[in-house]
Amino acid sequence: MSSRNRRKQSKPAVRGPDAHARAFEMLARGETIINVANTLGVGRETIRTWRDSPDGQAYLQKVRRDREQAYTDAAEDAKRSLREGLWKATNVLIDMLDSDMPNERMRAALEVLDRSGVLRGEQLHVTGGVDLSKLSDEELANLDALRKKTT
Repeated sequence: MSSRNRRKQSKPAVRGPDAHARAFEMLARGETIINVANTLGVGRETIRTWRDSPDGQAYLQKVRRDREQAYTDAAEDAKRSLREGLWKATNVLIDMLDSDMPNERMRAALEVLDRSGVLRGEQLHVTGGVDLSKLSDEELANLDALRKKTT
């Protein structure tokens, strides 16, 4: 049988409130009007009419609001997780300041100073096992002022 002689098989039309609800759900998922019409066995114009009706607009508006809220909630959850991770990462660096390995202590001290904005972009040369992590913010500021006087 040639393709010209084949009749297009159409699905039986879905009618009633179930059809509207199904159409709205499919449109809300982003399916095309053509796909919704073909799936439900109704015309494209029917789907457009349902979509543009007050009920259709109200449903789609609610879906958009719900989706936007879900995205906002997910973003807040991600920010909360990052904040929790920040504290964990900070504790790891602080623990590394007490390491038995001098190079590890130095890397940790430099990371803490860099991440906190102290001496940002400046080189710090420390010899003799000086532990700057025990200095207060005021002491660090004084140390930086002294360093600037000497360079």
